[in-house]
Amino acid sequence: MVLGSVLLAGCASQSVPSADEGFSKYDGMAVGPDGVARSEFSQDGSSSEAPAAERSEIVTVNISLEADDPIATANAVADVATNLGGRVDHRSERPSVDDTERPSGDDAAAVASLTIRVPAADVDAALDDIGESAAVVEVNLSREDVTLQVQDLEARIAALQASVTRLHDLIAQATSTSDLIAAESALSQRQGELDSLTGQQRYLRDQVAMATISVSIATPGDAPRSGGFLSGLENGWKSLVNSGAALIIFTGAIIPWLVFFGLLGGLFYVIRRAIRSRRST
Repeated sequence: MVLGSVLLAGCASQSVPSADEGFSKYDGMAVGPDGVARSEFSQDGSSSEAPAAERSEIVTVNISLEADDPIATANAVADVATNLGGRVDHRSERPSVDDTERPSGDDAAAVASLTIRVPAADVDAALDDIGESAAVVEVNLSREDVTLQVQDLEARIAALQASVTRLHDLIAQATSTSDLIAAESALSQRQGELDSLTGQQRYLRDQVAMATISVSIATPGDAPRSGGFLSGLENGWKSLVNSGAALIIFTGAIIPWLVFFGLLGGLFYVIRRAIRSRRST
């Protein structure tokens, strides 16, 4: 009976609403740091409303740069992340090559791209420093509010930690093998759920604490631009020019074969006429 009551209490302690369910059943109540809902009013009738939770946001930035030397600019951007206490998560570079090796002008130009992580509080400073290293073509910044997800994870983890603690106490006080096995089974399940939630919490905290900045660097005139009639016209013209260049290359490659097959066909025609004339005589 003791085991059943404790297990029921452990299950009840996890009934914390998720971010999708909302907090309607907690109207007039505040969730404490231990995950327990408490009334906003004290016993003497005065308000004891908890202070508003700090807003949690995931900051993501995409920035396009133009530079005469994209590789050197990528080094400068990496230094910006390091100086601000961040890191480089991804980096790719392609140095320029001679036109004789790659006839296409777009393919011959040097490009670089990298993804850096910097403290969210230093995003503005990072963008200013990056802007000093090269000409900024385009910047897109987004902020995703994950405050409810953070609060939900904290409440669930607090409830599971309390349940795990009670199950440890129950195992220590178990007087029968069946009670011990049941408590250990419940503990294994709760501990697995707790480990999963704490892993999600660590990932979410990292996303909130460190902003993600994706930087693409190209030579002047080659940096991508988005939107607008002129941009579409420019892309269409480039596509037409590239298609024309490809057609010219294909024509140049097929002409020798056309000449060869033409000569072969002419030789066959001459031989056939000679055979026919011999038969007629």
